[in-house]
Parts: sequence; C-alpha cells; structure tokens
Amino acid sequence: MEEKNKYFKEIINLLSIVKDKVNSTADVNWTTYDSAEELIDEINYCIKSIEAYDLKGLEKVKIHFLPTSTFQELAISNGWGDEYISLADKFYVLHEKITS
Repeated sequence: MEEKNKYFKEIINLLSIVKDKVNSTADVNWTTYDSAEELIDEINYCIKSIEAYDLKGLEKVKIHFLPTSTFQELAISNGWGDEYISLADKFYVLHEKITS
C-alpha cells in the first residue's frame, strides 16, 4: 500500500505541473471550461480527491489526460504540447501501477 501512496503523490505532482501552466491568460477555448479559474478549481478538486486516495477521482483525472481531452487541448492551445505528452505518459504509467 505504501508503494501505491507514492504513486498517488506523483500524480499530485503531475497535476500541480498542469495547474502551474494555467493562468488568467491561458487559452481554454478548446476545453469544456469557460475560464482558467474554472479549470484551476477542477484541478484543485482532482488534487483533493487524489490526496484522499480516491479511485473514482483517479479515473476522472485519467479522463482529463486522454487524447483530445482537457489537458491535451489546453497544452496545444498554449504551446506546451510536447511537455503534455511527457506528463500524460508518466500519468498512464502511474495509473497502471495503482490499478493493477
């Protein structure tokens, strides 16, 4: 169980990296969110669910990392698409370790 807790913490780190990319000038037009503040609220909610080791929250985060979903659209629109790919790859490895 301690090992899985480490993976959850690593996912929180990934979410924090994404959150740090979102500011008031971030282009969120291709996401389902109306503003950067709304997206930050969603990321904060996801972080709280991951801090609670919530597997349903983990699946919600997975949806955000899916191709053409929230985080990829955000990344492409804001010029950090290559970094997104690296973050998503790390997320999927961690997700597999937690759910296997």
